[in-house]
Amino acid sequence: LLAATEKKNSQPFVEWLKPYLPGLSAGGNIVMTTLCSTNPVIHVPITVLNAVRTENGEPYKFYGNGISPLTVRYIEKIDAERVAVARSLGVEITDILTGINSFWPVKHDNLFDALHENEVYQRSMGPKSFNFRYITEDIPYGIAPVCKIGRLHGVDTPYTEALVRFASLLIGRDFMAEGVSFRKGDLSSVL
Repeated sequence: LLAATEKKNSQPFVEWLKPYLPGLSAGGNIVMTTLCSTNPVIHVPITVLNAVRTENGEPYKFYGNGISPLTVRYIEKIDAERVAVARSLGVEITDILTGINSFWPVKHDNLFDALHENEVYQRSMGPKSFNFRYITEDIPYGIAPVCKIGRLHGVDTPYTEALVRFASLLIGRDFMAEGVSFRKGDLSSVL
């Protein structure tokens, strides 16, 4: 999904990109397309919970031996918070499992299998440092905004907030202070 800041520009932009990205379609608004992104919800916990491997630069299969049922349960918790924050804004989005099952021909009953058994995901290697987009982009622009919007709209995000705070303490950066900031009403013009 793609959305322009001004909704009327979304479809023309999609049409312009269609020859290069045939699977692209116009989304409702930029809040919806941003909150639809499941990559930060998946990337951050796996990277942080593999801190020793990441810090040591060890090669490991990100979805192969980088996840466990416990890791996936945590991902499901922060995914539920992402969906709840979107709903608080009147935006309907799907959970990660539904999204993954819509991308691939093989359908899975649970998120662990969807991530662990996908042949394409099996080739993905984990990052070899914390100076990697799974941290430097996915935290300040992916999951921290979920916490910030949740605070403004009365949606509790304890799992997401704990992950952001832990990553900040672990790496020595204040990811809540980085990225985007919101005030009550900021998003009303784009919804």
